Amino acid sequence: MARNFNGTSDKIVVARAPELDTELANAMTVACWFRRVGAQASYAALISKTVNYGAASPYVQYVFQFNSTSDTAVRVVFADYSTQYVAGPGAMNAGDGVWHFIAGTYAKSGNAKFYYGAATDPLLTEVVGAATGANDLKTDTDDPLSIGAAHDNREAGEYFRYFTGDIANVGLWPYAMTPAELEIVRAKTNPIRSKYYAPLFGTADPEPDWSGANNHGALTGTTRADHPPRIDAVWPRPRRFFSVTEAPGGVNTREKRMSAVGMLLPWMPPGVDPD
Repeated sequence: MARNFNGTSDKIVVARAPELDTELANAMTVACWFRRVGAQASYAALISKTVNYGAASPYVQYVFQFNSTSDTAVRVVFADYSTQYVAGPGAMNAGDGVWHFIAGTYAKSGNAKFYYGAATDPLLTEVVGAATGANDLKTDTDDPLSIGAAHDNREAGEYFRYFTGDIANVGLWPYAMTPAELEIVRAKTNPIRSKYYAPLFGTADPEPDWSGANNHGALTGTTRADHPPRIDAVWPRPRRFFSVTEAPGGVNTREKRMSAVGMLLPWMPPGVDPD
């Protein structure tokens, strides 16, 4: 499934947590699926994490945003106070109502990279950014992660640049993925090794973080939407690993789960019931 955003007020806000920085001073990957519906605001944001409430340039820690001159092309920006690492959009042309997967990667002392591909594209296209440098990216200690909008306390209401359309499978990883790894992430709903992962199934409020860090997202509006057709499997429903009657000092059966592929889940996201 996915979440639909109305372009005027809908958003998902994840309170600031160390996991959302994902070792950003060294390397990271940010990725999601999106489907735009109609015209977009200038610099409309799919995923945005600003720095210190936008108090000083360049304002963002990482962001996916539409170009100011085109609402069919997205770029990724990683930034510190003196250097911006920008990649994309290349020849991206996200047609109305078409699902696209996008990813941005950054590794210290290297180029930012942007990857994009429609659901029907056999492989992702890579766009290598022009900016390089040895600077660490700014570590944020204040700002939330926002999905479907950008956050900046200098703006009225603090949230602006709202996205119109659907978003699914938002993930952050503490390393720069290879193209082969990104192809796997594109085709599967899978939180393994992530620091934050929200499939955006649209079944719970708050929206669950499947990474295990429990950084769940507070909803403002949004409705449930269909998931991208490229995804050939979703994360399986959690199943009981074993069943033990609760007793003093015993095992709580809701705290021990194993998925159908054998991954132990020591927690249960809100809104997800076991088989």
